[in-house]
Amino acid sequence: MENYKVSINGIPLYITPASFQDASELRNAFLEAIQKTNVDNLGSNFFNLEFSQEAILPFIKGIISIATSERMENALFKCCEKVLFGDQKVKINRDFFEDVDNREYYYKIMLEVAKANLIPFFKGIGGALKKFTDIIPTGSSIPE
Repeated sequence: MENYKVSINGIPLYITPASFQDASELRNAFLEAIQKTNVDNLGSNFFNLEFSQEAILPFIKGIISIATSERMENALFKCCEKVLFGDQKVKINRDFFEDVDNREYYYKIMLEVAKANLIPFFKGIGGALKKFTDIIPTGSSIPE
């Protein structure tokens, strides 16, 4: 497994990707949270990442759905078992965020942990989606 080192406000964050089982639970929690949003409103522009004003609200609702999912949070904390923060390499767990001063790092840390564990599942799908959208005639929307 590839280890990652990223910087959060100039502080090192050391991420070791979670086991397949834990990362799969995170993936399933992520997909479940996304499924609860109205992604149909994004239309064909979703694949081109060109969001109209009408598409912004469902996109924001998707982010909120992910951020408020208890299953997602539990899966993220499970994936954090091998994540260390700062030069003292403090473990990232719920106790870490009991310190109110550490809460400013919550979303930044969790986003990095999610990326490290979710991106491997979806690496090859971008090209497949591009090929799929290439066969849709210009001006058409994705069939429902």
